[in-house]
Amino acid sequence: MGLINEARSSSHVDLILEVVKAEDVDHERLRRSVVAGRVIIPRNTRKNKARIIGIGEGLTTKVNVNVGTSGVYVYLDLEVEKVRVVLKHRLGSGEYL
Repeated sequence: MGLINEARSSSHVDLILEVVKAEDVDHERLRRSVVAGRVIIPRNTRKNKARIIGIGEGLTTKVNVNVGTSGVYVYLDLEVEKVRVVLKHRLGSGEYL
């Protein structure tokens, strides 16, 4: 069953409870936001120890930096600069994932 269907049928969904604790938000408001599609909680069933996070309306901002080059695109200085910018601007709680 998908998370939206779980949230519709039950007020107790473990993933939602984890995000409530991590984000310090109201449980019912978060559950309604998931049902409405305004918040997502990505999950990878292959990674049991993956940190559960919520992304969307009313939650903290998450920043993802993709670093890498390819055979066609090789600008190593630009890739390193991406990381420098993120480290310089520690958004939100300043916590790194």
